[in-house]
Amino acid sequence: MRLLIALSFIFSIVLFSSCESTTETEDPTPYISLHVGDVRQYYSETDSSYSKWSITGEAYRTDGQKVFISESVYDSTNLRFYNFIRDGYMYSTQLDSNSHGWNLEDNPYVEQRLAKVFASEGDKWVQIDGDTPLTYFAASFHGEKSTQAKVFNDVFTYILEKTVIEYYANGFG
Repeated sequence: MRLLIALSFIFSIVLFSSCESTTETEDPTPYISLHVGDVRQYYSETDSSYSKWSITGEAYRTDGQKVFISESVYDSTNLRFYNFIRDGYMYSTQLDSNSHGWNLEDNPYVEQRLAKVFASEGDKWVQIDGDTPLTYFAASFHGEKSTQAKVFNDVFTYILEKTVIEYYANGFG
C-alpha cells in the first residue's frame, strides 16, 4: 500500500510539473533582433535596388560594449556596420570614440538610434544624441506591405524626417 501511495505521489508531481500554465503569455516578437547568422535583404523603392546584409560576427567597442558586425556589398563596395540593442532600440555605432570627424561630447561613439525593437503607433525618437539640428524617427503602423518576396502583415514604418522610410515586419526585421 505504501508503494502505491509513493508511486501515486511521484506520478502526480511529474504530471503537475509538466503542465504549462495557461495564465502565462508568450513574449512578444520583436521587430528587430540581432544574432550572428541573420541575413536581411533591403530593397530601395527609389532605385529598385537590393542589398543583402549579413550579421557575420561579434566585436567590442573600445569601452567594452558588445556589438554585432553587419556586412554588405553595395555597388561593388564592401560595407561594415556595428549594431547593438539597448533600452529598446537598435543602435548603429563606431568601434572607437570620436571617429570619422564627429565631435559629440555626450555621444563619442556616434550612436544612432535606427529602430525601436517594439514599436507603437506615434513613437518618436532622436536619431543621434548631441547632433544639431536634431533629426527624429517616427513610428507609424502600416499594416500590410506587399513586396516582390511576399506580403508582410503587422508592418511598421520608421520615417526619418520624411526623407527615409524603412519598413519593419514583425518577426522579420
